[in-house]
Amino acid sequence: MLTVSVDNFVPVNSYVTVTVNDNTNELNISQGVSDTQSVKEDKKFTSKDNMKSLRVLFSNVDTLSNKRSEFEAHLSIEKPHIIGLCEIYPKNSMDKSIASMLNLTDYEKYLPDKVGDRGVVIYIHKSLTAFKVDILSESGFNESVWCEVKLEGTDKLLLGCIYRSPSSVPCNNKKLNDLICHARNLKYSHYLIMGDFNYPEIKWVDNEVSSGINTDPFKFYECMQNNFLFQHICTPTRFRTGQNANLLDLVFTNEENMIAKDSIQMDSPVGKSDHCMITFDFCCYLNNENTSGDRFSYFRGNYELFNETLNNIDWDVLLNNKSINEMWKCFSSVMSDNIDRFIPKKKN
Repeated sequence: MLTVSVDNFVPVNSYVTVTVNDNTNELNISQGVSDTQSVKEDKKFTSKDNMKSLRVLFSNVDTLSNKRSEFEAHLSIEKPHIIGLCEIYPKNSMDKSIASMLNLTDYEKYLPDKVGDRGVVIYIHKSLTAFKVDILSESGFNESVWCEVKLEGTDKLLLGCIYRSPSSVPCNNKKLNDLICHARNLKYSHYLIMGDFNYPEIKWVDNEVSSGINTDPFKFYECMQNNFLFQHICTPTRFRTGQNANLLDLVFTNEENMIAKDSIQMDSPVGKSDHCMITFDFCCYLNNENTSGDRFSYFRGNYELFNETLNNIDWDVLLNNKSINEMWKCFSSVMSDNIDRFIPKKKN
């Protein structure tokens, strides 16, 4: 007997391939990449909004206090609206009074109330309206800080800065995944999550994880995929003599076009840090003049009822004595009808 199920629709450019195995009587459905189709969810960009983009800088600075002058010189050139930094405190130092010395002119500073081993900080330019999101900043995960930034109208950006130590234990790694899920459940219009995650096993360009499916790197990769987050950094970010260059510093958004590839800039590390300084434009709103009509909001689909409906179909009878093309047309019609029924639409 044939069975069909739908787990979710991934919001990327995709097409569906259907094959029938006559020996096992299975209908196999797979996704591929298409240049002509685009499925989006969450915030839709319009050309009517005034706040188009925010300049963002992120880096692992490996202690900020001894690099402050050089770092401020870099800021005077880049003039970012938002700054996220990891490992701001000295290694193996119990003195965290340095936090009082981290102020930057024209920026509001946001630190977690619980001071971590190496520390994270978010700076937001005073021209923006922002505040710390304590429900996330004080989660069980060791080192993260989260802020909300007001955009146009009712739109809001959830901004996160995260540091996961290479020595992080499995229970802390699980808390990180839970934290990401919690953040996504808050349903902000815009998401920007950046950090040093220390997962060299994940090959983001190839969408592969070298460590296997039961490992923490794979679980993290799967978590980000399940939460419809796009990772934008494609080249190594950490360089150390005698070691392979690794992609450890990552930037995630909830829509693929929120960061233009040509805006991503990799600069030399500050001081003796071995991590690049990453600067990019976060596009709050894009011109969308050539797009009209409604779009499906796949992330909000009722997949329980979707699957129940599919399971109630006798696929053996429905597809009996049909050619491959006829089977595809029949299957496509059923799926299209149920997408209309169970996936809500939203205006562009």
